[in-house]
Amino acid sequence: MASADATALELVLVTGASGYIASHVIHQLLTAKDEATGQPLYRVRGTVRDASNEKKSAPIRGLAAKLGAEDRFELVSTDLMKDDGWDSACEGCTYVQHVASPLPAKVSDPQEIIRPAIEGVERAMKAAANAKTVKRFILTSSLAAMSGGGVPSRCHLPADHVFTEEDWADPDISPPYEASKILAEKRAWALWKEMPEEGRFEFVSILPGFVFGPLVINNPGTSLSLITAPMTNAAPALPVLTPPIVDVRDVATIHVRAMTTPGVSGNRYMGVSLETGVLDFPAIGRMLNERYGPQGYKVTTRAMPNFLVRIAKYFNSDLKLVAPYVGQTSHYDISKVGSYGQSMSYGKPMHSFSANTQVVSGSLPAL
Repeated sequence: MASADATALELVLVTGASGYIASHVIHQLLTAKDEATGQPLYRVRGTVRDASNEKKSAPIRGLAAKLGAEDRFELVSTDLMKDDGWDSACEGCTYVQHVASPLPAKVSDPQEIIRPAIEGVERAMKAAANAKTVKRFILTSSLAAMSGGGVPSRCHLPADHVFTEEDWADPDISPPYEASKILAEKRAWALWKEMPEEGRFEFVSILPGFVFGPLVINNPGTSLSLITAPMTNAAPALPVLTPPIVDVRDVATIHVRAMTTPGVSGNRYMGVSLETGVLDFPAIGRMLNERYGPQGYKVTTRAMPNFLVRIAKYFNSDLKLVAPYVGQTSHYDISKVGSYGQSMSYGKPMHSFSANTQVVSGSLPAL
């Protein structure tokens, strides 16, 4: 619960607080200081599906405690598929960071992931509008909503197309996760445009690529398994794939700056590294091996032929995730995100893959 002094600070709602990206957003919000006074800038209210679930809530509560910010952090319960709790979650908030989105390990029916993504957006935006205090709403979408995972044909575009924030992938020819991101973001833009311009909150969407980087709580994102697999020698070879990488700290920075930067409302901003398209997974493996090999880890560096990836995807969930993208070379114009002062502090992949040992914290076996 916030102290009397803390209650004067602007309140930010961060949905899906226990997630990989959301935990970094919370970390940056709780450590943000006024440049003139050095005083904290924000209070944070995080949401999880069940705040009474200690297994889920303890790590993010522990982060606030570690930062000495318990009086500026609270955790409440909301569910993407239920109305309960959303209005009270948004009450008194100045900003909403809607990061929560479903990502089940297995999807038997596409609607299992599409429906919660869309309904979660609807509930969060409706509650933000009802609050009457929200100035700006930031939605975490995905680069997949813009580029179809870097597959131009999913956007009905030529193979040599350079993706920009103007592009949209076609949900009808996209896998379930990508389709959920496309449809949820489209729904968000439609809802925002339907609101009366007078008095409505401002709106920005952020589209991160493959997110890597250190953990601030022990809850690695899906893309981190693509790094920990070669680190644990679980992968005999690595797909020759050049993902649109981005460091999680840069993703969080984009989110936080999107709250207060003037003139960004009504825009989409991709989040990709300055060196996207330069590194493939075998190259990442070599970087990891250079760093961790001397510590005794046997890091996979061999390249897996494309045809073998397409066969092995039926037996390996990680390869199933990346199989549609092998053999694809995608290009992105990242000038727009730079136009509002985003400095990619961790744009060099070495920060994500080698220089910071926390990238695999809690995910590697003891040696």
